[in-house]
Amino acid sequence: MRTRRTISSGWVCAAALCTVSVTGCAFALPGPEPAPLGPPPAVAGSDAFAPYVDVSLGRPPEIAPVLWDNDIKRVNLGFITDGGHCTPQWNGLNTLHDQSADGRLASMRAVGVDTGVSFGGSDGHELAAGCADPGTLAAAYQQVIDDYRLTRVDFDLESAALTDQTAVDRRNQAVKTLQDNARRAGRRLEVSYTLPANPRGLGQPGEQVVRRAVAAGVELTAVNLLAMDYGEGVTGNLGDRIIASANGVRALLGSMWPTASDDELWHRIAITPMLGRNDDPAETFGQDDARLLVAFAMRHHLAWLSFWSLTRDQPCAAQADAETCSGIDQQPYEFTRILHTYRG
Repeated sequence: MRTRRTISSGWVCAAALCTVSVTGCAFALPGPEPAPLGPPPAVAGSDAFAPYVDVSLGRPPEIAPVLWDNDIKRVNLGFITDGGHCTPQWNGLNTLHDQSADGRLASMRAVGVDTGVSFGGSDGHELAAGCADPGTLAAAYQQVIDDYRLTRVDFDLESAALTDQTAVDRRNQAVKTLQDNARRAGRRLEVSYTLPANPRGLGQPGEQVVRRAVAAGVELTAVNLLAMDYGEGVTGNLGDRIIASANGVRALLGSMWPTASDDELWHRIAITPMLGRNDDPAETFGQDDARLLVAFAMRHHLAWLSFWSLTRDQPCAAQADAETCSGIDQQPYEFTRILHTYRG
């Protein structure tokens, strides 16, 4: 996703299907083959809809009342990147405690919203490329987690962040450290990797990111499909392409955990489309696509649904900034109401 155009335990685990720990069933790899896959830990009061909020907007609409009015319990704030010298900043430009960012986060939490943070995105430099080693990278991530008291983090990996194998491995080692730190402190840290989708799944670079993360011991709560930018020449409506992508990721996870059940595999998959018109005017995510996605999520019990982004969920006024509207005919926050009907 691009900011300019714009993602408590309680499960009972069968010993043959998962590794039991204080955090529930681990999605991890202790040896050369993936450990058996079990259901992810349940989070009390969690919600299965978590839209992205673009923190980079200079003068965004007030979000907290929208969250309150629509009973939204979770959001993903994007994006933290490297401001230089392994320094986490909002979009590489604004300090962590920039007054605007802090104010937005405080207003959301004041209405009971669980705010997660997403690292990366398609603009700027992901911290894994700017930090010299896994230790300093983990410290940079940990600073954000501690400052914002986070229990959920997301890594939106696109372009070079997918193919720079040194950075991929450095990131995985750092994320493993973060989860180890949380476990020792008696907390849990949910981690999702958001990866570009194609009609067959993730593509080879994204598949390798998942495999290398699990091999490094990262406990992935979800693989989140970045369901946009499918490219020219792809036939069929966008909702069908997204479902084809999800089926491809289900097949990938099934090849890694052949003894896992369908429910266990599907519950590791999340989906994030881009509302309305994409860069390609032929690619539009409309209301019917959203309803199709909700029906699919209900049928397979996906981990969660999201979209990019909450500030785009409204129609465009004349000459409106495309960052703050969908570019299609819709009611204000219509996609929020549709996708929020999925409760997991």
